Amino acid sequence: MDDRTSFEIEHQALLEKALQGFEQLVSNLNHFNRNLETVATIGQEFEQPSKLWHDFHTAIKTPQPGAKDNVESS
Repeated sequence: MDDRTSFEIEHQALLEKALQGFEQLVSNLNHFNRNLETVATIGQEFEQPSKLWHDFHTAIKTPQPGAKDNVESS
């Protein structure tokens, strides 16, 4: 016969449920971390093209020395 009290049985069941919840939490956090690492890697891949477009925009926006404006006076 089981000599554990109903309190001990319920206590053990709740501890097991809590342990399962923590295991699931750790698993979900690991998955989330992998996703964040993937997003960071993808973001780093855009750094070089972004710099190129920024330099292009800056070059187009900045008037070059000796360049004439195409504004005609009437």
